[in-house]
Amino acid sequence: MKHTRWLFAAATSVAVVAGMVVASPAMAETADTAGSYYGHQLSSAEISAGDEAVAKVADLRTAITTQNGSLHFDASRALALGADPSTVQQVAVGVVAGGGSVSGVAVDAASIARTANQLAAVRAASRANCAGQTNYSTQWFGHQLKLNSCDANRVIAAMSAGAGVAGLAAIITSETGVGGIAGGVIAGVLAIGAGALGWCAANGTGVIIDLSWAGVPWCAAQ
Repeated sequence: MKHTRWLFAAATSVAVVAGMVVASPAMAETADTAGSYYGHQLSSAEISAGDEAVAKVADLRTAITTQNGSLHFDASRALALGADPSTVQQVAVGVVAGGGSVSGVAVDAASIARTANQLAAVRAASRANCAGQTNYSTQWFGHQLKLNSCDANRVIAAMSAGAGVAGLAAIITSETGVGGIAGGVIAGVLAIGAGALGWCAANGTGVIIDLSWAGVPWCAAQ
């Protein structure tokens, strides 16, 4: 079960970089003297994009089942659920590249090979021993996402490979097992940026990602 969850999340995350929602703009990073990194205040459009990504990943999950110990993506079901055809194609490529099977859509061999290389990079980032916690909660100041060192590395690796809000939603909601997360937190991770997130996670104890009620995201080490 853990392997199939990882495969779905990783395959989806690297496959939907270009197409599940509109591309996210470049995110600036700032630092303060307290050792936390802040992203810019999120716009309503960025928060909505995060919410949409979380919802679409949830819809796609119902079209992916386990058959004989490996993932199977039913593209016809995904299309019937209203998924965008380009998204279905991208997820199909990701599932096949990760060792699963697909029905209802043809996949391109070159795209599979390229995605398989990206998957290998994400998997390599997940092999270390995990320190810290992974959970999601609501605090007095807003939302808080904690990622242990392994999950933080997966998110940073995916972002470095070009993952946008949809890819991060796939990893954070599926691979880490975090449920019920606010879409704004996903957008907040992008606003912080891969470089700053890596700085917050540099001591190997995991990372904390906070999002204030006003929509300002920041990260710190656990």
